[in-house]
Amino acid sequence: MPQLTVGARTIEYDVRTSQRARRKRIEVSPGRVQVIVPESAGEEDVRRFVESRRRWIHDRTEEVAEEVARLRERTPEGYHSGAKLLFRGRYLSLRVQAADVSEPELTYRTGFRVRVPRGLSEPNRRAVVESVIRDWFDERLLEDAWFFIRRHDRDGALHPRDVRIKDHKTLWGSCGRDRIIRLDRKLIRVPKPVLEYVVVHEMAHLRRRDHGDPFWRLVKEMLPDYEGRKRWLEVHEVALE
Repeated sequence: MPQLTVGARTIEYDVRTSQRARRKRIEVSPGRVQVIVPESAGEEDVRRFVESRRRWIHDRTEEVAEEVARLRERTPEGYHSGAKLLFRGRYLSLRVQAADVSEPELTYRTGFRVRVPRGLSEPNRRAVVESVIRDWFDERLLEDAWFFIRRHDRDGALHPRDVRIKDHKTLWGSCGRDRIIRLDRKLIRVPKPVLEYVVVHEMAHLRRRDHGDPFWRLVKEMLPDYEGRKRWLEVHEVALE
């Protein structure tokens, strides 16, 4: 991977050629610097471009790292009372109560309240709370995904065989030849318009398997403002981990 040295700091970046790019540009997101260039751009031309933006790249990577640090500092996550849970783009408070119930109960209004049986040890209580919240989040994510599928599948041609939730290592979603859309569990954390983009992206793969120009034209036809939503996901990727 190419590197840029600014003072005592070394910044790695990757170069991506794009058929749709008309000019060179640099995108800085948490933990990543990407240089997008037209297919006609030569290696030396790209290197000179990156060098000309070296100070901006350094300053922007610092700004992004500070933004992520501030976000994490003021939003203590976990599965205990007082924790913050990121749900559909908003951090909401969690309240855990021991109660006379045989099974854990979750209610949601402006925040989350989970009632758990009395007598649980602290580790067991947190494990129970985490399990309940994860299952509830998965159900909401499936509901949202099917809502967007119905919205955009007007003629039935882009209807998946199923939608499943899983923990992806490096992907937000996937769509195999089995016509099953698989979504990363963390997508319940993003704003609904961003989730809509991911769902539409995977629906488009039911017709186009690659990421060529016809694929992106189909995505744009279904979701004209998809680029802003895609950009949001790229910028906030690390903060969603």
